Amino acid sequence: MLNVILVVNGEKIVKDKIQPFLNKEQHKIVLTGLFSLSTEAKTIEEERYQWQNLFSLREEFEQNGFSVSIITEKGSVFNLINTVQIISAELLVLPKEKFLTLAQDEFDDFLTQLPCALILY
Repeated sequence: MLNVILVVNGEKIVKDKIQPFLNKEQHKIVLTGLFSLSTEAKTIEEERYQWQNLFSLREEFEQNGFSVSIITEKGSVFNLINTVQIISAELLVLPKEKFLTLAQDEFDDFLTQLPCALILY
């Protein structure tokens, strides 16, 4: 079974975009929340919203027959590289807003270190 990491950014629309490309017998979906290190009230509220979306998406994918897990990371997009390696992911689906949080000189480093395919949405 191939692992697909799907980083959730508060948008449930990603399910409709990515599900047609996945096969429930061949792909395991790892829904991932990438949270900020900040402890500001606004950030905490955004984190709660992301948790709700993670569990809601898990339920929807499971109703469609997919095997689904949930994990979270705190910090930079670079933290996902380690996660991809640990679970041997074949594909990382990342919101473009998260990718664009990298500094311009970090784009190449991230893409070079990422050991799997990347889809931005």
